[in-house]
Amino acid sequence: MFSAIPSDISTAIEAQWSARMGLFAALNAKTLDTLNKVTELNMHTLQQALARATASEPQPPTVDETLGYGRQLSHIVFDAGVDYLRMLQPSIAVTEQQLTQQFESLADKAPAPNAGMFDLLRNAFGQATSGYDHLVKASEQAASAIGAASAAHPADSKPAKREPAPKTVKNGKRA
Repeated sequence: MFSAIPSDISTAIEAQWSARMGLFAALNAKTLDTLNKVTELNMHTLQQALARATASEPQPPTVDETLGYGRQLSHIVFDAGVDYLRMLQPSIAVTEQQLTQQFESLADKAPAPNAGMFDLLRNAFGQATSGYDHLVKASEQAASAIGAASAAHPADSKPAKREPAPKTVKNGKRA
């Protein structure tokens, strides 16, 4: 069946397939990297929790430690999201260009009474594209803000210093 397809179309299909497989491989690698970072964060948090639980006077996690974990997790997730968008942008741009060309080809061939409908669709497509561009920009800004917030709180990666709990004396009163 492939022999009936002209070689230039076959080559184009093969190039698209190869590009998509490369994109999928990059997305999978980023996903595994992100999962690795989350696992490392969770293991570090678990080690801290076990150290607190096995201490002579067990202590619950502090608010700073809990917030620090949340900031670090948010930073990992937002970084991954921005990376995904950056990886997908070239593919999205090509698809957008192809859709625009096909749409314009249809609009040129359409009878005159349908021109208003194509203008309406052209406007909707432009607004959707603009919305996507704003989403990408907002995502990048959010990731940047989270990165700045994480950098502003370097203590998040270290356990907070704790004051020892007051000891109880035999009569039930604290010393």
